[in-house]
Order: sequence, then C-alpha cells, then structure tokens
Amino acid sequence: MPRAEGAATARISVAGRATAKAAKYCAEDSAMRLTAVLAELRPGIISVGLLTSAISLIALTVPLYMMNIYERVLPSRSMDTLMALTAIALFLLLVEAAVGRARQSLLERLGLAFSRAIAPDLFARLHSAGTGAVDEHHAGALRDLETLRAFWVNGGLTALFALVWSPLFLLALFILHPVLGGMAVATLALVLLLAVATQNATAADFALARDADAAAAAIEQRCLGARDVVKAMGMGGNAARSWLVQHETALIHRLGAGERAAPLLLLSQFTHSAAFLAVPATAAALALQGRISPAVIYAAMLIGRHATDPARKVIHQWRRYQAARLARARLDAFFAATKGAPADVALPRPSGRLQVEGLTLSAPHSRRVILRNISFTVDAGTVLAVVGPSGAGKSALARVLVNIAQPTLGQVRIDGADYAHWRGDALGAHIGYLAQDSALMTGTVAENIRRFAPRHDDDAVLAAARLAGAHDMIQSLSEGYATAVGDRGAHLSSGQRQLIALARALYGQPALVVLDEPNAHLDSAGEASLTRTVASLKAQGTTVVLITHKAQLLAAATTIAVLGQGKLTQFGTRDDVLRRIARRDAPDGKPMRVVARS
Repeated sequence: MPRAEGAATARISVAGRATAKAAKYCAEDSAMRLTAVLAELRPGIISVGLLTSAISLIALTVPLYMMNIYERVLPSRSMDTLMALTAIALFLLLVEAAVGRARQSLLERLGLAFSRAIAPDLFARLHSAGTGAVDEHHAGALRDLETLRAFWVNGGLTALFALVWSPLFLLALFILHPVLGGMAVATLALVLLLAVATQNATAADFALARDADAAAAAIEQRCLGARDVVKAMGMGGNAARSWLVQHETALIHRLGAGERAAPLLLLSQFTHSAAFLAVPATAAALALQGRISPAVIYAAMLIGRHATDPARKVIHQWRRYQAARLARARLDAFFAATKGAPADVALPRPSGRLQVEGLTLSAPHSRRVILRNISFTVDAGTVLAVVGPSGAGKSALARVLVNIAQPTLGQVRIDGADYAHWRGDALGAHIGYLAQDSALMTGTVAENIRRFAPRHDDDAVLAAARLAGAHDMIQSLSEGYATAVGDRGAHLSSGQRQLIALARALYGQPALVVLDEPNAHLDSAGEASLTRTVASLKAQGTTVVLITHKAQLLAAATTIAVLGQGKLTQFGTRDDVLRRIARRDAPDGKPMRVVARS
C-alpha cells in the first residue's frame, strides 16, 4: 500500500475495519446479502452521522458570532472582545472544514469497503449463474452496485443525516421569536408539499421514459452483438429506426415530465428564495416594534437558511434516493436468485473422471426440455465424441459439462465431486472450453491464452500454443504473442481466432477439455493438427469431449455418445457404436433396439 494511502487509512480506520469484516460475507448465499454487509459497515455509517452532527452544530458559529458583534462588541466598543470572538469563530470554522474533509474521506472509504465486499461475489455470480437467472435479474447488477455506492459518496447519505438537525434550527428560531419559527415551519411544509406534488405529476412519465431507455438499450445491444449480420444484410437502417423510436419516446416523456413539473418547480424555487428574504424582513419588523434585538435580524436569516436547506437538499437528492432504493431491491433479488461460492474446503486437482447423472436441462423462461434424463460415465483420459443431428442438444450438453448452464435436474460430477461443490473459479481452472463462437477478449494473444491471469507463466503459454498447433501461426503475426487481437478478435481471421481459442482451452493442462465443433474454421492441415492435439491430450490422460460432425475426428475418439431430440440414444466404445449405426443404416439390416448406458 502506498504511504499516503496508509496514512489516510490510519487517520480514518473505521472503513478499513469494516472492509475486513465485510469480506467474510463474500461466500454467503442469502437474500440478506446486502443487509449483512451494511450491518458490518454500520460503525462507519454511524461515524458519518456523528461528523454530520458536528458540522450542523458548528453551523451556528456565524449566527452567534454576528449576534455577539451587535450585542457585545458594538455597545462596549471593546477591541479585545472582538478579537477573542473572531479567534474563536475562526477556530470553529477551521474545525468545520477539517470535519467536512474527514467525513468525505470516510464516505469514499465506506464506498470502497462496500464495493470490495460486494463486487467480487457479484461479478462471480453474474458469470457463473445460469443464463436464465442473469436474464431475469439482468446483468445491470454492477451498475446497480455503483448506483448504491454513488448515493453514499455524493451527498445522499449526508443529506439525510443533516435533515435530522433541522428541528434544532427551527427550535433556535422559535427561541428567537415564535413568529420566526412559525415562518420557517410554514416554508418547510410548503416546499415538501410542492415536492410531493412534483413527484406525483412526473412519476408516470419518468417510468415510461425508463422503459423506453431500456428498450433502446436492448436494441443497441442486439445490434452490437450481431453487427456483421446487420451490416451484411442491410439491416442497419431498420435497426436505427427502431432505436430512434424508443430514444425519442424517452426524450418526449422526459420533456412532458419537465413541462408538468415546471410550474411546481418555479413555485418551489420562489418559495425558498422568498423565505430567505421574509425571515430577515419579519425580524426587522419585530425589531422596529422592540420585540427582539436588532442583532437577531442577521442571525435569524442564517439560522432560517440552515433550517430549510437540509430539506431542500433531500428533495434535490430524492430521485437518487429512489434510484438507490430500486437498485437495492434489484440486487437483493439477484442475490436471492443466484448462488455464491460454497464455503467448503478447496478440492484437489481432478483427474478428469466425468459422471453425468439424470441430467435434464430446460430452456430459460420456458418449459421446453433441451436435454432429458441423460446419464453416462467416462474415465479420465477418455476421448468422448458427441454426435447427432442439428438441434439434438449437443452444444447444450457441452455448456452443462463446462458449468455454463446448470442442470434443471440431475448432477454433473468430476472425480465424484458435484460441480456445485467447487469454489468460484476453482473448477474453471481445470476445464478447457472451445465454443463454436471462438470469441477472444480485447488484449494480446498471450493474455488471451493465459486467460488474463495476472501471473505471467510464459512456459505454460508456449506449451498450450504448441499443443494447439498455434505457435507457428502466432509467430507469423506482426508482434507475435504481443499482437493485439482487437474487440472479440476482430484483427484476426476466423481460423486464427479458433487456434488461439484452442490454445486458451489447453492452457494450464486442464483435466477436462470440451471442444464444440473445433474444426469449423480449419482447413485440412488444421484438421490434421487438431487430430494430433486430441491424441496428445489422450496420451496425457486428459478427458476430451468432442462435439463434431466430421468423421476424421471420430477416428481419434475412444467413446461415442449419440444424441437425438435431447436424449442419449447410443453410448459405447467407438467401434461398437459405429458398428450399430452401420447395421441400422444397412438396407437389409434389422431394426435394432436403442442402447443407452445409465
């Protein structure tokens, strides 16, 4: 930790202690996740409240100073009294500035502590949860976390604490004179009434605007995800028109909300400004009548402003408060719907023995069954080829085997341990996966191969690239392993992306490698290299699952599984399954009974 940061942490240690305590909740699997973390941060929040209280009390310094100037210094013409009062006032103002700075620093550190306690688990849940859960509770969870953090840091929390002290300033006005206190109370009541009226007048339009913004964002997301298709098939104009309709709808609703709110906001602003003049004017009238001292005039003006300002700030922050409340509700729903990392002991490196038991998988938000009651076992070092017609569920099975999709029913085990028993990314370190879409992440070739691990293991990167048959191709690139691949690998050809993605799948000598149509973008030489790669993995004792239609890769398999309409229709050694298929397809062959091992 840098020296400056260490000094700041020593100066304001509450948030640091809260971070250490809140960290233990990173593996908690509960709908009360945020409540638990906020409970650990409560000492820091209470400290913010105490510092805000100190600032509110010190705010009486200037009014009291001016009253004493008029009531003590001017009548006595005492320079010593003036100097003493001025020194005390300056000291208190210095304390106010220091307390304000300490409060802001504490708020920022509380925001950091909150983010540290929630963000890692939240990010892990987003990327480890099933697609259905993420879709339902949307991947805006990280934005919701930032909304909550920003509400704390940017004045929302302090405005609420400052509002608690408004009654003290109102009491001070009543002590000066009941009429002054009554004016301030009336001003507050009118401002709050106008704020409620403004909220009610604009709520419907703002809700419609948010819906239109979400629809526009969804159109943008779809177009960016399929921009090549959009461009190739001339769909850009239609997409732009759809986006523009939603965008303009949002703007129109916001404009309507602004027009409805304008008279109320104008009246609210006028009320606040008029009260700022009305209080000293009333105080002056009371002074002319001899009912209060002239020294009260200026003090009443300042105290009146401190009495009404917190309410005005809370009203100004009200929309942020509403956004933070909704973000909190969405995060609670997300944590309730997803699973965190289990708190079990760390499991040892698996050998690759794979067991699928009664696996059933349904489509997200649908009753449609993709995979139905699939069971099989393969030993470590087996090369399993999964074949079948399009739509049979082969890629869905691959997604389950690499823990992307969670089974609706049944379990998947590696070395006897259910996938659900593995901590966070621990299982992924022992799995290699090559999807049909060989998407790379923005970065260099080496970064993609080593899976963006912070530790640079060049030997492991080279070993994976050589095993994948990608080393010579990478060396032919302009900057070799330091070549930037671009967004999703846009700077490379399809074949180059697939080879680098294959090397990424083989990085770290995984126990299980799942390859979904690995030769989709390879030429004959590339297919021959891939066959050698599979043979090398088999020799190393790595379990390989091949999703393929190509007969050449079947030659490298030891076991074949045949899927049809989401069911396992054939399973056995390569020669046995091929013999059965040949007999079934023979013109004079007899119909045979479906064989499946469960």
